[in-house]
Amino acid sequence: MQRSTAFAAVALLVTLAAAGGQPGTSATRLSRVGDPPCLMHACIYVTSNHIEQYGNPEEVAIWPVGAQGDVFPAERIVGRHSRLQWPIGVAVSPAHEIVVVESDGGYEGAMSIYDPHHLGRHGPRREIAGEATGLNGPTGVAVDESGAIYVSNYSSVTVYSPTANGNAAPTRTIAGSNTQLADPSGIALDALNDVYVLNFGVNRCWVTVYAPGANGNIAPIRTILGEVSSFPLCAGLAVDALGFVYVAGLYGDHNAVIVYGPGADGSVAPVRTIVGAATGLGTPTGVALDAAGNTYVASTPGATGAVTEYVAGADGNVAPLATIAGHRTTLGYYIGGIAVR
Repeated sequence: MQRSTAFAAVALLVTLAAAGGQPGTSATRLSRVGDPPCLMHACIYVTSNHIEQYGNPEEVAIWPVGAQGDVFPAERIVGRHSRLQWPIGVAVSPAHEIVVVESDGGYEGAMSIYDPHHLGRHGPRREIAGEATGLNGPTGVAVDESGAIYVSNYSSVTVYSPTANGNAAPTRTIAGSNTQLADPSGIALDALNDVYVLNFGVNRCWVTVYAPGANGNIAPIRTILGEVSSFPLCAGLAVDALGFVYVAGLYGDHNAVIVYGPGADGSVAPVRTIVGAATGLGTPTGVALDAAGNTYVASTPGATGAVTEYVAGADGNVAPLATIAGHRTTLGYYIGGIAVR
């Protein structure tokens, strides 16, 4: 896989941190050298909870694309000042703000937005929480190219302006019996701003798709069933630039990522499936894509979480291009959402 010389320099810093640093020191080291690396190169963002061995129960761990092995994060959002409370989903805006949805230790939930220049143990730039927000057990988050924020909740999808702060009401809410929403566990957008929601029923999953600007008790324009409906557990959803839809979950007795073609509707067969012992997949908790179409999966294959990367177009029992796993990564067993930008 080709990597640029500039990017290799960023990856080298991660490797050096892994060779002699301590948990969290690499974030300080990188933040002192010009702009943060994730403003210059694509990065991987993963939410993680209950990292008891390091005394940091909640965080967002960040690596440059291309990192692999048992390596410390290049950047971290962590510690008391981060104000994170069980982070579940993560997305990155066009301005590189890091948007995190949290259970907030309760049912309503909250959302924190972080300045990419002030990560580490800094607090959020903005926090969205309160009764007016409509947050209701958030499970996932996506951001469109205007910076608008989309959140999948227990029984709804809420949309917020790019500058929303505090107890801000959503600009739109998709909710009601016509929507076919049921325990959403992920959300994604395509290039046209169609809204995709991963739903989790009794031992089955399905994807509902809504038109741009959808609001209120509105029916989906498409519903993807097929193989995804046999997933007893699903927790990851992504859509690539061409409109292929990626769903991560438990497929029968196997951890898998299944891929549907653009415009998929009804009981259709997937065009590709990443599944098998060689994939290294644990129980998936999130899936994301980079600009080249490579697939990244957050999962829990053992005592701690892991991130596995697969080449664009991967199909079958394929080994990952790269794996981030091990105690140095600081990933806990309860990892959640993943984003790449």
